[in-house]
Amino acid sequence: MSKSSAVTATSNDSQESKSSFILDVEKIRADAWQHMDEGAVTTGCCADREVVLKLLNDSLATEIVCTLRYKRHYLSAITIT
Repeated sequence: MSKSSAVTATSNDSQESKSSFILDVEKIRADAWQHMDEGAVTTGCCADREVVLKLLNDSLATEIVCTLRYKRHYLSAITIT
């Protein structure tokens, strides 16, 4: 086997492995999107998804309001001095 044929064989092998790798990445991405649509729910989870989402959204809203309130208090305090 000459050096040029060895390089050609290697480049053909690498092209085949690259194309199969690209296909694998596309499959992985498709699977990931499907899992994201389903949410972070395991088979052992028995909680109601809608209730959990409402509780999390309410908690997030509370934290945002508190942060805004703290900022308002800070700005009010620095303008007094």
